[in-house]
Amino acid sequence: MKNQQNFGTVSCVSIVLHHLLKELPIEVISSNVVHILQLIEFNKDNSFDQHLNYRLLGFRLYESKCPVDIVNAVLDKVMQVITQYESLDEFLSVVDAYADLILQNHMERRKQEYGGLRKLDSGVWLLKGEVRLLESCALRLAENGSQEARRKGKRNVLSNRRGEKKTRHHMR
Repeated sequence: MKNQQNFGTVSCVSIVLHHLLKELPIEVISSNVVHILQLIEFNKDNSFDQHLNYRLLGFRLYESKCPVDIVNAVLDKVMQVITQYESLDEFLSVVDAYADLILQNHMERRKQEYGGLRKLDSGVWLLKGEVRLLESCALRLAENGSQEARRKGKRNVLSNRRGEKKTRHHMR
């Protein structure tokens, strides 16, 4: 890719991209998310850690209402990249950024993917930051599950009440 070769000669693209992601209006980010993903992917310079740009993109996308198909495309690409990370902290920090986006879009398949995160060996020691990120993701998944259950319960109660009203009305 010609763009990849051009960007390879510039040593500060990642940090510039990070600042642009912070400052650009969300409409610009959400309408150009595929191009932004390509920029992040192909810029692996030493000016800024790549995972922080993926993380920021996740938080910014949560601010907007992107169509589910675009969110799915972004998540597919991000998952493809972060599963190659050797650092659990980097992996979890990106997962943490996309967890709310997944919950916002009621993406059951994605919840299962992130719920499994990574199978950790029992001998693995976690750093405080990694534990905090795991707890954050687990808590949001659990809270979302209980909210879903409450919503379903309310719907059932309301539909039962409506059914009762209809039968009462017909009895008169």
